[in-house]
Amino acid sequence: MIMKYFKILTLMIVYGLVAAIEASGEEEFKNIKAACEQEHPLDSDEVIDFGEDPANNVNDHVKCFLECLFKKQNILKNGIVDVKALIKSLEIYPSFKSRNHQVLQAVDNCHTERGPNDCETAYKLMMCLKNHAADVYGNE
Repeated sequence: MIMKYFKILTLMIVYGLVAAIEASGEEEFKNIKAACEQEHPLDSDEVIDFGEDPANNVNDHVKCFLECLFKKQNILKNGIVDVKALIKSLEIYPSFKSRNHQVLQAVDNCHTERGPNDCETAYKLMMCLKNHAADVYGNE
């Protein structure tokens, strides 16, 4: 059970989904994560598969887990990405100050991602940010 949570947390860190930790506090994020785990439980195989290849190893459980995280961080509201909340969640990354223009460009490119439902929209947003990881998170 501990490994499952460690892998989920690792996966979220890799894709920048724990950005609200500093902004909203570690305890609050733990509560958000716990609530999303209750609402959208994932098994370890889903987490591992998604972490290895998020473009091809994704299912509705994972997409809705992402949707839950984004909604509880106020990034996704009624199917629309809140640009201010998304930028705020990205400000904690060291690259934000040195790559501010690139981060804002990535947000501009990604905030319009939409799917037929909120789970799909969250997944599309996450994948767009992943595709801009070098700009957003400073990953080369």
